[in-house]
Amino acid sequence: MTPPPAEISPDKDGELLIENKRVDVTYIRDTPFLECLEDFRRINICEEALAWSEAQYEGNKKITFGEAVDRFVADHDIDEAIARGMLRIYDGQLAPEIRARVIEKISDPMSCFRLWMNLMNLTPEENAILKNKFKGKLPEVEKKLAQLEAERAVIRD
Repeated sequence: MTPPPAEISPDKDGELLIENKRVDVTYIRDTPFLECLEDFRRINICEEALAWSEAQYEGNKKITFGEAVDRFVADHDIDEAIARGMLRIYDGQLAPEIRARVIEKISDPMSCFRLWMNLMNLTPEENAILKNKFKGKLPEVEKKLAQLEAERAVIRD
């Protein structure tokens, strides 16, 4: 029987908490993928993501996190939900070149908008990429954003 998913949330400082315990997750391109896989098992990620990750590791025990992300981005059969999950779970913890490759995988305009609104560690380039993916495709959202920006300008003046 599969255990229930772990409760994953940021603390007041934006640090990743799993079951209310701070988790130090820092992956760079050269991080052995086994470290990532162990974290994935511990936090009970979705079955599809875990199966894909285990298959990558079984195919090459020396695979790095960067190599796995490169394969992930190139694999068009994987749902972009996994990419969104990676960004939500590891916001600010992924190396910029890895984050950029994961962001490439996301195309749904509303998902891009939500990530743009909720991720706290976007670079200016990532911010622009996500915004361009929803700009002109979500008229009601953009109308509300324009309204909020106008209200903000009045408050700050």
